[in-house]
Amino acid sequence: MYVFTRQKKIYGSLIAGLVMMALLVAGGFGCGAGTGEVDEELVLTYQTWSESLTIGNIFHILLEEKTDIPIRAVELESFSIQWEAMIHDEVDILPSFTASAYMNVLGDEGLRDPEEVYDYVSQRLEEEYNVILLEQLGYYNNYDLAVRPEVAEEYGLETYSDLAEVSDELIITADANFLDIPAGYPLLQDVYGMDFKDIKTVGVALKYPVIEDGQADVINNYTTDAQIVELGLVVLEDDQFAFPSYDAVPFVRKETLEKYPEIKEVLNLLAGQFSNDEMREMNYRVEIDEEDPEDVARDFLIQKGLIGG
Repeated sequence: MYVFTRQKKIYGSLIAGLVMMALLVAGGFGCGAGTGEVDEELVLTYQTWSESLTIGNIFHILLEEKTDIPIRAVELESFSIQWEAMIHDEVDILPSFTASAYMNVLGDEGLRDPEEVYDYVSQRLEEEYNVILLEQLGYYNNYDLAVRPEVAEEYGLETYSDLAEVSDELIITADANFLDIPAGYPLLQDVYGMDFKDIKTVGVALKYPVIEDGQADVINNYTTDAQIVELGLVVLEDDQFAFPSYDAVPFVRKETLEKYPEIKEVLNLLAGQFSNDEMREMNYRVEIDEEDPEDVARDFLIQKGLIGG
């Protein structure tokens, strides 16, 4: 459980204040200008990193195109803040990941099959928090492992199990957090028996330069990192499901869906529309090519035939 669930009153007040500030910065707190009347604006929240900005804009544009519901977008820094805001009725719609709730709200029960995690999280969140999971978007963003393409070819690497068999011949670069947390490298050792020839521990921003320079063969990454595309790395399959699956999915307050059932129909148009490769390409456009996330989001929706060009 999050610490904040054990300090609900204090943390809830803090979250409410933070969300209030974010809403004010975004242009008010849902009141008619000069009238004092509360309007029917719903609040969509997403985080400030490139992928979240793009997905948030996809949700926002699609809802604006397909409904007459006024939507306000608010950027919040972390899932923990977003979650507390949602269960305190401060936000209505949140693009996030199944395992974010599974690991950090409900607690890890050892489930690893993606569909089992989805079903478990979906049932628990509705029963205990009145939050509904809609259909999965089709991509996931897990902790992952990738290798240089020449390494994949030389050793015939496709899966983590393949990598484990030759790990003692290879060098991995990783950040300290991945090496230390139980759900990181220790998990790989337990499940796969990985034991690398050497580990180059660096800051998060330095991992990709290390593997780009050939100082390492393997890197710990996130599945949809833009640098995977930039460097042509090969992402390996976690064939024994060591890591819980962070499947992308919309979270929506149950009360919001009861009042606006069209939200479910509209956001479920995105079900299965995303692949990991497509998400990497969009992240590449935002992070490497420095395109506006809103433009990337709109291009995606047009390409999928969900809005007009």
